[in-house]
Amino acid sequence: MVDPTTLGDGPATETTSTTHSNRKVLFEWVVIIVIAVLASLLVRTFVFQTYFIPSASMEPTLHIGDRIIINKLSVDFGTIHTGDIIVFKAPAAENCGTKVADLVKRVIGVPGDRLTSKGNTIYINGKPLDETWTHVEPLGTPLATSR
Repeated sequence: MVDPTTLGDGPATETTSTTHSNRKVLFEWVVIIVIAVLASLLVRTFVFQTYFIPSASMEPTLHIGDRIIINKLSVDFGTIHTGDIIVFKAPAAENCGTKVADLVKRVIGVPGDRLTSKGNTIYINGKPLDETWTHVEPLGTPLATSR
């Protein structure tokens, strides 16, 4: 004789268990993906961001089409020094033919420095700027002579 309590329990229990397990795995993946997206947005907003170099203004160091990763925390922690390359919002008056939101430039002075120029030489606090980075001379038309 067959025990009525065991009729139909095997497959139905396995199907319910499998469905529950699949839902749990799907939920875990959704949570992982949401956390990863939020983490990447936070990192991009507050820590690192990539930028595309659209012009030749930083050649030969950076070339048109180069991509750079910038550290946004260096400004907050005051670790910007002479010679560093920075990205900043373009001033409203900056218009070089095409509208740009961000500019990529090299730091030649920090707060407290006195910058002057004579011909193609830039002076920081009376001493010629030590240009240890690669560049092509002349850098352009001579700057106005300081008095």
